[in-house]
Amino acid sequence: MAKFFAYLLLIPLATAAWSQEDAPDGDANEVLVLADVPDTVMSALDSTMTAEAHPQDSPAQRGFLIITSDGKSSLRLRGSIRLNGGYDFNGLLGKTTFSTVDIPAGANDTGETSFFMQAGQTRFGLDIVQATRAGEGFIRLELDFLGEGNTARLRHAYGHLGPLLAGQTWSTFSDVGSLPLTVDLDGPNSSVAERTIQARFTFEGSSGMQYALGIESPNVEKTEPDSLQLRPAFQSFPDVVASMRHRAEWGHLKVAGVLRSITVRN
Repeated sequence: MAKFFAYLLLIPLATAAWSQEDAPDGDANEVLVLADVPDTVMSALDSTMTAEAHPQDSPAQRGFLIITSDGKSSLRLRGSIRLNGGYDFNGLLGKTTFSTVDIPAGANDTGETSFFMQAGQTRFGLDIVQATRAGEGFIRLELDFLGEGNTARLRHAYGHLGPLLAGQTWSTFSDVGSLPLTVDLDGPNSSVAERTIQARFTFEGSSGMQYALGIESPNVEKTEPDSLQLRPAFQSFPDVVASMRHRAEWGHLKVAGVLRSITVRN
């Protein structure tokens, strides 16, 4: 099985700047725009504004940065046009990503070649930071275009204030910080990288320890024999997820568990 992937990053979000003196005097909503470097494929190694940073997430400190004159609020716009494609010498046909479970074997291996190219990994997102009496609030919204028919797909839509987080982002069970940077979106075969709807509480302990407890609502998937006629699967209560993460100079170690109920009725 041989496969060649090509990845091209085109037209990153432009940047601009003007000085605070250019804004109208006395306007409470005046803003200051700071020039920043454009979005790239590489993610920042350390992100203070995201719960966990995946190598394929847009870097947290890139793009347009707009700051209010009092410095209490900011808006960051991030985005890039991303083009990738692949040529398969023998095996998968018409696949936009590389999934080993779809490799044809035996009689299904026709030995045909295939080519694809797509721009669905194009990204657009915004971050909002607001100073409040309870601390610094943060909101992130990020889209790509890998939905059905190249429609917009929601990647991240969450906010957090202090230790509380709510919305859609990486599951508390995942350890996306340990994943390598890859061209395709599949990543390592054994990795767990799911974005779920959730509410999470995170506590920073001593000696590099971090504890998290959350409730999540994942998408339920099931496979059933043709002889059964089952109703759609559902959950009678949310996933309860807990994790413990230790960070040190040599890296980090994370342990997580999930309590889940999946129900189907015949």
